[in-house]
Amino acid sequence: RDLETIAVHGNVDDLLLQLDGRKVRVNGAERTLNLRGAETEEMGRTFFEDLLALLSNPTVAAILLTLGLNAILYELSAPGGYVAGAIGVIALLLAFYSLGTIEANWAGLAFIAIAFTLFVVEVKVHTGGILTIAGLVAFILGYAMLFDTPYAPIPWVTILGLAVAMALCVAVAVRLV
Repeated sequence: RDLETIAVHGNVDDLLLQLDGRKVRVNGAERTLNLRGAETEEMGRTFFEDLLALLSNPTVAAILLTLGLNAILYELSAPGGYVAGAIGVIALLLAFYSLGTIEANWAGLAFIAIAFTLFVVEVKVHTGGILTIAGLVAFILGYAMLFDTPYAPIPWVTILGLAVAMALCVAVAVRLV
């Protein structure tokens, strides 16, 4: 973890200086790193690497997760088109990849699942908004917990924006039903 901190907070030259002289094990043999004055070469990233880096963003993970769950819920409520379900499954798989790369807290995912369950029940059995409010609390807590790691900041603007969008979607769904 200390090397990650160096890599994040310093530059490459600082990292090389701090690693110089450290002992590492390579193929079972201990070796000493000799990095003072080492030449560095910056390499560009490929399109696929850029895409994976984009997916490792907490904001993108939150949007993909919400989009995926909503698309699957829509498919379950109005089956037959398959497009929403396919988009939902793809978005969820990309979200799970993203959550795995940022070391997300899985208890947060459980809260988000509870929130979506409460939203669905609110649409089926209108409770005057009580389940929607409980769902929104679980939704916000879930996303806050999901991204509460030292490597990914909590994207509050995205979380609150998604919560407002979910409240509007549930309100429209309740009104239509």
